[in-house]
Amino acid sequence: MQSLSRVQSQIQSRRMSMLEENRTLQRQLLQKRAKELESLRMGEDWDFSLQSKEQIETSLLHKYEAVMRRERALACSFTHQECITGSGK
Repeated sequence: MQSLSRVQSQIQSRRMSMLEENRTLQRQLLQKRAKELESLRMGEDWDFSLQSKEQIETSLLHKYEAVMRRERALACSFTHQECITGSGK
């Protein structure tokens, strides 16, 4: 019973840290976006790519979703590993 509660506590802790990482990442993306918009208003750092704004944002969204899937997979793996080592004691 104690090992179950310990695993649940570790899962909760990991979820909280993932949530905080997610918030930090979102804040950084918003700050980066604001800087990009400001530099475009000033006429600096023009992007000469052939992609539209929507295509670039879609690409960034896909990268972000891939990072979140990876984090969930790591959390699941960690939980599974803890369950195996906890039940082997």
